[in-house]
Amino acid sequence: ATAIAEGLSKGSQMHLERTTLEWCPEAKAAQEKLKSDPHNAALWLELGAALEEQSLFRESIEAFSMGLVYDPFNAEL
Repeated sequence: ATAIAEGLSKGSQMHLERTTLEWCPEAKAAQEKLKSDPHNAALWLELGAALEEQSLFRESIEAFSMGLVYDPFNAEL
């Protein structure tokens, strides 16, 4: 999660894209929302769920982990 947080502090959200597969529309939408509100745990949950549906498990876990950074007591994450 530290590397992800560092990437966010530099204004980059592209660190999660470890694959050459195109993200589904839901994941892209969540990523766009995160650009304006990167501390929103619910948006990280939304991104993680969309990536999980696409079987992008590493990226999904990273998104869920970022959600936990901002809301460590969120049982949904």
